[in-house]
Amino acid sequence: MWRLSAAALIGVFIAITNVAILADEGDLEAVGGGAILLDIVVGLVCVVLVVWRRRHPLLVVSVLGLASAVSTFAGGPWALAAVSVGTRRRWTDLLVVAATSIAGTLVYNRLYPTDESAPLWFTPVFGLVLVIAVSAFGWYIGARRDLLASLRERAETAEREKTAFLASARSNERAAIAREMHDVLAHRISLVAMHAGALSFRPDLDAAQRAQIASTIEANAQLALADLRDVLGVLRNPDTNLGGPPDRPQPTLADVEALAQETVEAGTPVALTTHVQGQPPTTLGRHAYRIAQESLTNARKHAPGLPVQLTVSGRSGLGLRVETVNPLPLRPVPSITGAGVGLTGMAERAALAGGSLEHGATPDGRYRVVARFPWADPEHPAAPSTDGTTRGTPVDHLADKDPT
Repeated sequence: MWRLSAAALIGVFIAITNVAILADEGDLEAVGGGAILLDIVVGLVCVVLVVWRRRHPLLVVSVLGLASAVSTFAGGPWALAAVSVGTRRRWTDLLVVAATSIAGTLVYNRLYPTDESAPLWFTPVFGLVLVIAVSAFGWYIGARRDLLASLRERAETAEREKTAFLASARSNERAAIAREMHDVLAHRISLVAMHAGALSFRPDLDAAQRAQIASTIEANAQLALADLRDVLGVLRNPDTNLGGPPDRPQPTLADVEALAQETVEAGTPVALTTHVQGQPPTTLGRHAYRIAQESLTNARKHAPGLPVQLTVSGRSGLGLRVETVNPLPLRPVPSITGAGVGLTGMAERAALAGGSLEHGATPDGRYRVVARFPWADPEHPAAPSTDGTTRGTPVDHLADKDPT
């Protein structure tokens, strides 16, 4: 609305100035009151027409330019329409504005001559300069609008990318937390469930055996609570080494022997065989430990009491291999509880470490889980290939090589 008001005020100013010039030169009577009234009426119509300058910019500015042939009042609305056309930044539009405006001015000077001493070229040149000035202002406004729109679009795109990145980060963090919680608690809770089930299904146990089982349940429950407190403490502390190793003590490959012994004490025979040369990286050892832990937990749940063969082998430059093999039970084990995501979590953990996981029943009636991890040789690191990956000894061939 303020633009229309400004255009009307400019038109009134131009009309009053023109009347004053005519009065000074004594041409007011020659022009007559009818021409002045026509000037005002046409100017008011132009103020109304300028409302449609955005919908029909060229048509409106052309009509207003031609209307200036009989109305100086139309100069204000014409300027607003010319600026609006200039925001489109098209040279063809500029030519249309210049042609109609200059034509209207020439006709006005023929109808109402006020200064015979002005040369013939003055009117078209002055009109062209005025068109260029008004269009340049509109050109600047259009460029500024496009810049602001571009900046706004870039900001919105950056905000969307940031939102997507945060959502992906939250999803990955939730998956990492779920995997860590599963790895930490599944082993302990499965021991508690197994011994509690023994108390329920073995009424023939004597007092000493019951006390021993109860003691094992209590010990594993306390260990599970301690592990849970450690994990939750890390998650609740915002100052925990973000992006670095957790503060809580993490298992390594050296703890696999204690894990096997603990499983034996829980009632599952474990034959552990290790052929590891050198000390693997801490992260690699932790991944191997978690795979072995989850494999033993699954074996204890699905084949209770049956022997498990656990083999850990590897060396730097060749890779690390963790294999568990256990006989399949002759009949289904009742009341197996669990979320069924153990193997999925193991596969994800192996993939995060750059390795792979294979599992399934063998033709001889056993169940086999094999995890393979790459273990780079610090003295001869794998050279990067052209596609960004590393090339070295494939870990899939560990089963065919003797690491000793």
